[in-house]
Amino acid sequence: MDVLYGANMADVVMLRWPEAAELLERSRSAGTPRLLLVDEDLSAPEPVDPLESHPTAKTLAVNVLRLRGYLLHALETSSGT
Repeated sequence: MDVLYGANMADVVMLRWPEAAELLERSRSAGTPRLLLVDEDLSAPEPVDPLESHPTAKTLAVNVLRLRGYLLHALETSSGT
């Protein structure tokens, strides 16, 4: 298993709600970490455990941009430029 900054990294299943409802149930049963992508105008099901997250598309986009910024900063810092 890959380790990054002291955290164990695991495969995370990204599922679109409600299209992947059946796969969501199988992922829950298997204990697979999952990211449920929910449209702004829909309600997500209640998470059943801490391995499940339901960001909206807008929240996800903002977080992806933040992550890209952190990664670019880390690359710049590590390259010494």
